[in-house]
Amino acid sequence: MKPRRKQIPLVQQLQRSAELDAIRLTRKLTRRQQELLRFIAGYQIAHDGISPSYDEMRRGIGCGSKSNVLWLLNSLGERGVIERLAARARAIRILTPISIPQAPDGAPLFAVPLASENSHADT
Repeated sequence: MKPRRKQIPLVQQLQRSAELDAIRLTRKLTRRQQELLRFIAGYQIAHDGISPSYDEMRRGIGCGSKSNVLWLLNSLGERGVIERLAARARAIRILTPISIPQAPDGAPLFAVPLASENSHADT
């Protein structure tokens, strides 16, 4: 006789499924999209839910122009990772959970490069 598997309540199954879907979705993002998503999430944590401006995003991830930031935001919106409210400045809602590293004092480190990047100082 086979041992019985522990039954997990439906709500927990749905939550677990949603978390796994979010993890899969963020893995499909490009490195640049992940950087922008993490920057926005960390900025919102540090500034009481207020999203960064296009220029702050541009400087935060090292983009050359605001149009690049707009293109990245549109691609994140198409993938269902974020939602932007029309005709409202700084109105970005993150729909996918993302981890933000924190300093020892609890402050979010939203401008730290991703672990996959090699950081070399210019000499």
